Amino acid sequence: MGKAGADAVNRLLAEPFKVHTAFADGGGDGKYQRIYAFVTTADGQDLATTLVQLGLARAFGVYRGSPDGQSRDDYREALKDIELVAASQRRGIWANTDWEVLSEQRSEVRKEKAEAALATDQVQAPPEQALDINTAARDELMRIPGIGEVYANAIVENRSYRSVDELLRVRGIGEKRLSKLRRWVEVQE
Repeated sequence: MGKAGADAVNRLLAEPFKVHTAFADGGGDGKYQRIYAFVTTADGQDLATTLVQLGLARAFGVYRGSPDGQSRDDYREALKDIELVAASQRRGIWANTDWEVLSEQRSEVRKEKAEAALATDQVQAPPEQALDINTAARDELMRIPGIGEVYANAIVENRSYRSVDELLRVRGIGEKRLSKLRRWVEVQE
């Protein structure tokens, strides 16, 4: 399906398109800088939405408000709904999904990942120095004790910050959690 996805992107972007970005960190592997952007095709469609509709992309990851003014949360939920429709219509990768065994397979994959992490001692040590919450990759933020994928994504989605205290605007981070995070985070000039 990777080739089908690449072919679709090439076709959809064969004509002039627009890229909308606030130069926000797109998360992912800390070794590479990823800039979060929206791509609008020549016919005015959101590239991500189109790929999810075709079953060639998942509604997963970091979200921001869309260029047309849709809030981050509304955009995320709309993509999830579109993904459900694509799955129900067996589009793209969903055509190969065996729904009868999906739950069992996913459970097995989670067990294998957990066992592999234990076997290779992939429990990540906390950061050696404070991380800049405006530039740290999602995976780097997840090394902070008490910060999992949900909080790391929320921190990235709510950028930019003028001070560490502005983490209080992240849903689920209150004074108590913030006090535990202070030694691990900073905002550089």
